[in-house]
Amino acid sequence: MESEGNFELSLSSLSDSEWENDEDIKQFIAEEGRKQNEHATLHEADKGASAQVPVGHAETEHQNENEDYEGSIAVDAGFDEPPQNSNKKRKRQFLPTTEQERKEIADNVDSKGTKRATKFGVKLFKEWLEKEKLDPAFEELSPNDLNEYLRRFYPEMRSGTEKRYSKSTMAGVRASINRHLTNPPFLRNICIMKDSAFSTSNKMFCGVLKKAKEEGCDETKHYPNIAESDLTKLRSDQAFDLNDPTQLQEKVWFDLQLHFARRGMENTRSLKASSFAIKTDDMGKEYA
Repeated sequence: MESEGNFELSLSSLSDSEWENDEDIKQFIAEEGRKQNEHATLHEADKGASAQVPVGHAETEHQNENEDYEGSIAVDAGFDEPPQNSNKKRKRQFLPTTEQERKEIADNVDSKGTKRATKFGVKLFKEWLEKEKLDPAFEELSPNDLNEYLRRFYPEMRSGTEKRYSKSTMAGVRASINRHLTNPPFLRNICIMKDSAFSTSNKMFCGVLKKAKEEGCDETKHYPNIAESDLTKLRSDQAFDLNDPTQLQEKVWFDLQLHFARRGMENTRSLKASSFAIKTDDMGKEYA
């Protein structure tokens, strides 16, 4: 039988037939009724005795009785021990932080890769502004002016070989500029990708992506596959000894990266047990 704490939590999910037929439920309800009757009987008996006890004394005994009963409820609910001073407000603990500590916490929200991408996109836009003899401090520009500059900037983006960037790179540059504007210290309440004030620049951006595809620039570059001979070595007992806890963990990590990792290790930390599904193929073998 489940512990009472877990048992109580599961009662609300039972159907009417399960309520009527489950013997554990009937036993639990009967036990709770017995406890309530005992408490009511004790309470009635104390009421009669309280007539012969001074008022202050009676209040003290009644308070102690309530504390004892609250303690019994806590034990029944699954606590290891009754809460001490249950009628007093629990004191909260707060640890003071400095402005520098709060800044470091906020700065660590983005990963190192995201920070590098943001730095690259912002640098690229500022270099274009300088080439056009414009103020590179674009962070305080009005939405209308920023929209006009972006409309001109998107079609002129080029790599060192004067070829257009790939679709993913150009999308990353636009997202980096937006991230730079909305993150501290600027905290602009705008979105250059969705706000109507940037409709003309976004229309130009979509046109540039289409042009890049026509020119054959929209090709994703992948790392070369691991050679089959190297995979054979890695799967041998010499590479991963399944009887060694450390090497077993390394093998599991390698398999996860090889079969489930997307975009390198970017999303590995977000993987959970619910990210995987176990199914059976036509041969009756299970696979993830």
